[in-house]
Amino acid sequence: MGLSLSRLYCDVRRNGFHIFDWRADGALESLAIRLGRTVPSAAGRPVVDVLVPRTREDSHPGTLSAMHGTDSFPFHTETAHWRVPVDWVILKCVRPGAGNRPTLLVDGWSLGFEEDQIRLLIRSLMVVKNGSRSFLAPLATRKHKRLSIRHDPACMKPASPADQAALGILEHSLMAAARTDIRWKVGRCLVFDNRRMLHSRAGSAVADSDRQLERVYVMEKRR
Repeated sequence: MGLSLSRLYCDVRRNGFHIFDWRADGALESLAIRLGRTVPSAAGRPVVDVLVPRTREDSHPGTLSAMHGTDSFPFHTETAHWRVPVDWVILKCVRPGAGNRPTLLVDGWSLGFEEDQIRLLIRSLMVVKNGSRSFLAPLATRKHKRLSIRHDPACMKPASPADQAALGILEHSLMAAARTDIRWKVGRCLVFDNRRMLHSRAGSAVADSDRQLERVYVMEKRR
């Protein structure tokens, strides 16, 4: 099945993500530019990143790979270390890998916070490490009665004990939340709303350095 933009937008609005099997020729970037403005993950890098499980020793400091190596990842927001995280993330499977490990999704709109917990998350301050451009940001913001979560244990630390309590509320909710397993096969694509969904990488019982995904970041076109 190819890409239907109308179905994609409908699914993302309703569920926060869309899955399809893309068999069209051409680079993943050609798909991404139909959705918005593509953004490289760092200056000088190509728009399309290639993701493979890496050991702690082979990973850049301050990343989830440096913390967890080839093990599972905690739920997190992509580009949480940016002042404005990307709107959408596109992942495409090149090889599912020997471990056949899924990507997991949690809907940030369905975490079941009480109103006082929401206020605590919005008032929280986290130190977001981004080299010499580190800054403070809350765990959550609210717009049109919807929460957007910013969370990444690799680059975010509580600024105070009160902020540690807010982080504990978020992490407890993530542990208890319903999750969606994305099972990969060659050509399968996942598009998700990075302002709404948190994602993680499941563990693998076998070495799977042959697992390979492509990733593109997309910012929505602002009027």
